[in-house]
Amino acid sequence: MKATLKTAKKILIVLATMIIILAVVRSVGMGINKRTPKGGINESFYVDINGSRQWINIYGQNINNPVLLYLHGGPGSATSPVDYSFTRKWSDVYTVVTWDQRNVGKSFDKKNISDKITKDIMMADGKAMTEFLLSYMRKEKITLLGHSWGSMFGANLSLEYPQYYDAFIGTGQCIDIYENELRLYAAAKEWTNGDAQGEALLEKWSPDNADSLEAMAARSKIMDRYGYGMMKDGRDYNIVATILFNPNYMVKDYIGYVKNIAISMDPYIPFFCTWSL
Repeated sequence: MKATLKTAKKILIVLATMIIILAVVRSVGMGINKRTPKGGINESFYVDINGSRQWINIYGQNINNPVLLYLHGGPGSATSPVDYSFTRKWSDVYTVVTWDQRNVGKSFDKKNISDKITKDIMMADGKAMTEFLLSYMRKEKITLLGHSWGSMFGANLSLEYPQYYDAFIGTGQCIDIYENELRLYAAAKEWTNGDAQGEALLEKWSPDNADSLEAMAARSKIMDRYGYGMMKDGRDYNIVATILFNPNYMVKDYIGYVKNIAISMDPYIPFFCTWSL
């Protein structure tokens, strides 16, 4: 009995020591990432956008640099748990604004959940956020960079309000979601032919049910299985270190992100699957 208690005590001491070390390392890393560059900017706050509190971070090495607004993909799934790690790599050229769109990520608010998100709502949000940044940063125009869903969002904004933007950069550019699903599905039928596991995944997804979470998960697994996944070439940042040293996320924020992501995505999916340029 004494030996068991002694062993348990040693384990608890080791665990406590590890937790303390981890907390200290995280605190130091977060402190470094929270620093404001000399002559630059590093601010995080909420903006009232059309009745919804929406979170942004503004980071740049020179306050006089042009402003770039990064539009995350999804829709309905913010990249704020990790995006500072790659967007800050542009901060020598741009003052970069990362934005958690309506009711996603750090912008999630259970009191403001919409039954559905529409193109008009997103276009109004994009316009309002742009106008806020133009005023706040004292710029005549800003640059848009959109990834995946964000590329469609950004392209529509730049076409609708060209007076606000000096450039649009699309990555993983989306044009017509349904047409994209049709072509991808045709290719996936060839990839999965004769592969029982692949065929089982394909049964859960088709262009006509692509808006369900189960279908989206199956689609992603098929892409990964046949070498076309988003991370097939790896990433230029360490995911563990990025999450650990995120200056904008506390443990409760990560818990909330995981807990709320399905709720956040749900109202976006139907309109996303029918929107095109």
